[in-house]
Formats: sequence, structure tokens, C-alpha cells
Amino acid sequence: FRTLKLANAALTKALAEIQAGTYVEPVKMTVREFGARWLRDYCRENVNANTYEYYANNLRRYVYPHLGGADLSKITTLDIQGFYTTLR
Repeated sequence: FRTLKLANAALTKALAEIQAGTYVEPVKMTVREFGARWLRDYCRENVNANTYEYYANNLRRYVYPHLGGADLSKITTLDIQGFYTTLR
């Protein structure tokens, strides 16, 4: 943090989120990495082969070109809205 005041503000926010049970630890993972992990760890075991291919193809065709390189923990609602707008 650039200043002690900013560091204290971040600490206060993190402690409040932990207390409320809403804190999510930042993950150093891109949307593309998360998608690959989700396909591998969840979809391969829980959906049929056709559904798996459908999900994988849609991730490659639509999601990855727009959001694939973005840090998962930094995606905002504006990013998602921009993605939807682009798809429309």
C-alpha cells in the first residue's frame, strides 16, 4: 500500500468481511485457468460427454476471447456487463 492510511483501511475492510463471513481470499488465477479447472474437476465427472463438449466449446468460443486473460478475483459486474453487450 502506498500509505499507512490505505493499509489500515484495507485491514479494516478485510477484518469486517472475515467477521461477516463474506471474505474471499484473492486467487491468482485467470478466467481461462478457472474454466479449465472447472471443466476438469467438475464437468468431466458430473455431466455427459456432449454437455462437456458444449461447455468447453462455448468457453473457447465466447468467454476466453473476452475475459480469458483477466484475473478471476478482479472481474467486476461491469466486466460481465461489457461481455454480455459484446455478445449481443
